[in-house]
Amino acid sequence: MDRNKLVVVTGVGMRKAARLFRNTDSADHIDYQGETFKLNAAAGASIELGKAGHVVYMVGTNEAYLKHLDENLVEGPSRFAVVNLLDREATAALAQELTTLAHAMEADLHVVHYGGVSEVDVELPDNTVFLDPWRTPPPAITDVVASNTVTLLNLLQELRDTFRVQSMTKVVIITAVAAKRTARFHGLDAIQKAACHAMARSLALDLTREKIFVTEVMPGMTDTGFYDSDATFTAMSQAGREYGYEWTEETFPLFSSRKVGQAVRFAIDTDAHVRELSLIPYGQFPHLGA
Repeated sequence: MDRNKLVVVTGVGMRKAARLFRNTDSADHIDYQGETFKLNAAAGASIELGKAGHVVYMVGTNEAYLKHLDENLVEGPSRFAVVNLLDREATAALAQELTTLAHAMEADLHVVHYGGVSEVDVELPDNTVFLDPWRTPPPAITDVVASNTVTLLNLLQELRDTFRVQSMTKVVIITAVAAKRTARFHGLDAIQKAACHAMARSLALDLTREKIFVTEVMPGMTDTGFYDSDATFTAMSQAGREYGYEWTEETFPLFSSRKVGQAVRFAIDTDAHVRELSLIPYGQFPHLGA
């Protein structure tokens, strides 16, 4: 792992803050056009990888947000592109550009993948994935699972020839603790992350022999704006009560996306194959069966 690293990070984005929690790390609360925004996990990973000296290539759906991150928050010669990874032709063009850039840099190319409901147009009651099963629209399952899995497989397949000539490739997939531990109202969230978790396990088994090493990073509740909506906050608070927690806005346990980014950076940089890494904020209820 001594060569220069070019790391493509998918699903990079941020969202306008609708609620400012008291018990959280505000490192991801940034000013954008005079308003407070929150970074998602992929943005946090991009920032931490830039700090480590890697060239970061961010992929997302909002050009203005990517441009702001590129120019103001990610250190070094970062780049970005708006690409729909469900579009195979667009993904092929991205893969070609990444391959050309890696060759020009004489660098190895690595992948950090983040997918989620924020990247797709899904009509959900109260705009939340934390729903009673009777209110969960079955067609939404197809969209949220595809955002997590089809996007990744499209990119990996288009980059296969590039990986074959590298001595080693690392692929880090950001899921969530919900991938292995569900709770009340977690239906759609657990479904999308569990699908990506199963994919991560399968890819690790199949690709390790090709020196492509897959890591799954499973964070707990992170202050990305995901929990800002009243419906999501109410559902998570009720789920917490199942474990004896009485959360309020002042005590709701969240941490910074950059902490997720630190875990991603560790997986990319360490001279070992990290298969799974889970991390949660202090005060969150038990996870992964603990």
